[in-house]
Amino acid sequence: MAATTLMAPQAMAQQAGNGQLTVGVSHSTLYGSTADISLSGEDIAGSGVDVELEHRLGDEGQGSRASITKTWDLGQSALGADSWAAIEVNGALSDWDIRPYSESHIGLELQFGAALGQTLSWQGSLFWQRDELDDLDSGISPIIAADSGESEVAGLTLGLHWDSARGRELLQPGTSAALGGKLSVAQQGRRDSRHLYASFETTQALAGRTVWRLSASGGAVRGTGDDGYVHILDRAFLGGKAPRGFASGSAGPRDTSTGDALGGTKYLTGSAEVLTPGWRDDVALGVFYDFGSTWDLPGISGVDDSRHWRSSVGVSGHWQSRYGDLSLSWAAPINSQDIDEEQRLSLSLNARF
Repeated sequence: MAATTLMAPQAMAQQAGNGQLTVGVSHSTLYGSTADISLSGEDIAGSGVDVELEHRLGDEGQGSRASITKTWDLGQSALGADSWAAIEVNGALSDWDIRPYSESHIGLELQFGAALGQTLSWQGSLFWQRDELDDLDSGISPIIAADSGESEVAGLTLGLHWDSARGRELLQPGTSAALGGKLSVAQQGRRDSRHLYASFETTQALAGRTVWRLSASGGAVRGTGDDGYVHILDRAFLGGKAPRGFASGSAGPRDTSTGDALGGTKYLTGSAEVLTPGWRDDVALGVFYDFGSTWDLPGISGVDDSRHWRSSVGVSGHWQSRYGDLSLSWAAPINSQDIDEEQRLSLSLNARF
């Protein structure tokens, strides 16, 4: 079944001091017509406290998220140069028809990090979260239903990030890489797991201002139980942005009797793209080849969880304006599975006002 996403965002914002109110509307075949409203504040009254609230409502469901973060700049410390620490309380609700269930989340996180040089930095956190998966559709996969109800998990994350870029220009050459891990210990439910990940991206000059870009990312999640089982909330779901041309959740195992995407515990994506300047300095046009897959569902039987590569070719357009970053792509899958859902046309907008 094909799914095409067409979004026509319109937004307006009112800003006073460090506060910001943003309102927008959009339409897509996945979320339907939606209205968005968000309220954010940075370093409120010089306190180092950031607040963010957002609600999205449409004819296909709704979603909300909220967070409050207090940050301390520690300067040179035992953590390293330009070190910092933060504590964050966050929550989210999600109930969309594209999923056969709804999710709710509340979490607490102590974050910290520092620079290890001009291009290398590290970041870590201690976290606790409680999640609930409920409002199951009547025909939901029993594999997903087995993870319904409340679960609670605590753990830690640690990552390294290297970045040689010297700005945010659209065709800016540079290279970045990340390596990290996450350890989760279940307090309630089957959420014990270990997650390792890595990513790499490089943009280099080709001719004049034309550049080529290569990127790859991958990882593996493994449950610490005897069978290696990983809860659905901790699995990887690909599609949508990577690889382009496939609907979200499509590039991986499914329950063939219900059509529900199940995700996977191992994943790998990559992209090769050539970008050239458009008719304006903040516009670029490109051609690309994407590939990716997620696979492996230990502890689950009766499902084809083999590694089946998906790939696509397409064209892209990018606009980096003072109002936000907009990316439009059209992708044609060239390697897919019969159970996949295609999403050939996609648009994403990260607005800022």
